[in-house]
Amino acid sequence: MEETNENQLEEARKRKLIELKTKQLLLQVLDNTAYERLMNVKIANEDLYTQIVNLLLYLYQNGQLKKRIGENELKNLLSRVLSKKEDNKIKFVRK
Repeated sequence: MEETNENQLEEARKRKLIELKTKQLLLQVLDNTAYERLMNVKIANEDLYTQIVNLLLYLYQNGQLKKRIGENELKNLLSRVLSKKEDNKIKFVRK
């Protein structure tokens, strides 16, 4: 019983550390308005937030981000991710 408690605490610490590192990276990559918009997306749609964060991490790690991303660039990323998501829907055509 005590061991599972310790494991749960360790997992919680790891999650908190990952969240902290992610927040630091996002603050480094995004300007203030873009960061606020991304936090609103997180509240509204957790899956979309995760996709965008993973995309930003990938771009940052590969050196493809030359400057901080503003709100307009973030909106473009969001719309591109959403449009790809809509393309994957199955449509039924009835005769």
